[in-house]
Amino acid sequence: MKSILLANPKGGCGKTTLAVNLASYYARRGKTVALVDLDEQGSSMTWLARRPERHPEIAGWHATHGGKPPFNQVDVVVFDGPARIKSAKLEKAVAGAHVILIPVLPSLFDWDAVNRFLEIVSEMPAIRRGRKRLGIVANRLRSNTISSHDLKRALRKIEPPVVGNLSESQLYVRAGTRGLGIFDVAKSQSEHLRNQWRSLIRFVNKADGV
Repeated sequence: MKSILLANPKGGCGKTTLAVNLASYYARRGKTVALVDLDEQGSSMTWLARRPERHPEIAGWHATHGGKPPFNQVDVVVFDGPARIKSAKLEKAVAGAHVILIPVLPSLFDWDAVNRFLEIVSEMPAIRRGRKRLGIVANRLRSNTISSHDLKRALRKIEPPVVGNLSESQLYVRAGTRGLGIFDVAKSQSEHLRNQWRSLIRFVNKADGV
């Protein structure tokens, strides 16, 4: 089993968008997939409730409601992380994840929050032991904007590595409102976005698990 955690304490950075698109990607690849929502708002569960039955099934669990997950062993588990910088659930999720992805927006406020978050994450035992794959995803980039160029320049100077550069696109919004990811949308409409996911997917697939 492979487990992937999307983590960033700042709301609106794209954790849920990345989580649901990863879930749909692996479901499309024929894997059994579970999507686990660690945030009280439950946005990824709202997405899942809208998913049409004709598309590959994805199991779901809103972990903040308690109880045990209503599914057995699966190939891939995607965790949509909580919007809090300190959380027992977050630390537990980090300990159990093979891969931790941190989406970052081209924003000074988002960048400051991520720097603080990285300081906390680096002290977690699971990270200190060096057994986790930790990567940053530059998210909602706009071509030829100062903010996007500044973010890319700043990210080149730090660890962990940048494993994906994803453009801002209304296709994520249009697909998401229907319970779909870009990998569920016709390739003729989404190929330019799918290509941006290649490096991210390669990074995730190198982790332990499926």
